[in-house]
Amino acid sequence: MTSATSRWATTARSGRHGPDDADRRIRADRQLHQQRGLLPAVPAGPAGAAAQGPRTGRARPGGTAPARRAGHLLVVRFANEDVEIGPVQIRAGDQVLLDMDAAHSDPAHFTDGERLDLTRDSGMHLQFGHGIHCCIGAPLARVEGQIALESLVRRFPGLRLSVPASEISHSKNPFIRSLTALPVEFEAQRPEG
Repeated sequence: MTSATSRWATTARSGRHGPDDADRRIRADRQLHQQRGLLPAVPAGPAGAAAQGPRTGRARPGGTAPARRAGHLLVVRFANEDVEIGPVQIRAGDQVLLDMDAAHSDPAHFTDGERLDLTRDSGMHLQFGHGIHCCIGAPLARVEGQIALESLVRRFPGLRLSVPASEISHSKNPFIRSLTALPVEFEAQRPEG
């Protein structure tokens, strides 16, 4: 973006299949109007510095800052039409950064979305994308994750964090979510057989 004015975007959930489809356009009524989902698309200069407010890790209403939401997972898109979201004007062609975690925290779709719940049955998450942007490897990744976690828990039934969850840190890469370390402790057991 060339403008010195800070632009913002929120995450929208949609099933779009082409850049010219009417439902592909960014529309204010499809946005999550939650301040925590707003991200500056121009993080440099005075406007960018002022934009850092919503990105702070302040506590969510009714609780403390969650351990799961340690940073943002960003996806880059371009606005197809002019749209105004609150006091912010986004022009057609502007690059916007979408915060995937904000979509996963929308209380209209996720009960207690800030809490990690491996038993939650909601196919509405966007981690693997959606529509034309859906990851072709998503089914394989889900199966691999399930097998890996089940094997780990079966092999080490007493597996637990060796530090408080608040001490777990994430990498600074806004496009790939990973931990810098995951200190655990467990009781050694001999494999069966």
